[in-house]
Amino acid sequence: MKDPIDQKTIDAIQMLDEQDQAAAKMGLEEAKRPRGRPRQHGSNAEKQKAYRARLKEKGMRVVSKVVRDVRRGQPLESSVIDLSAVRRWA
Repeated sequence: MKDPIDQKTIDAIQMLDEQDQAAAKMGLEEAKRPRGRPRQHGSNAEKQKAYRARLKEKGMRVVSKVVRDVRRGQPLESSVIDLSAVRRWA
């Protein structure tokens, strides 16, 4: 025994498929949206600039400090990390 609702569903799906095919022939396919959240910043540099601007608004700032080399010619030594890539500034 055949379910009458089944035939209606089949007809509806066929009609939708025909509409999709007709739209594709006419070039009316919808442009796919990219996945995920859209980017707020174009690059990492712009992101960093915005971050620093937010800090400045709060009255804070990023500080980089360069200190004098106090090793007096002795090589760097560490039992924890590899320092082979570190060189002394001239």
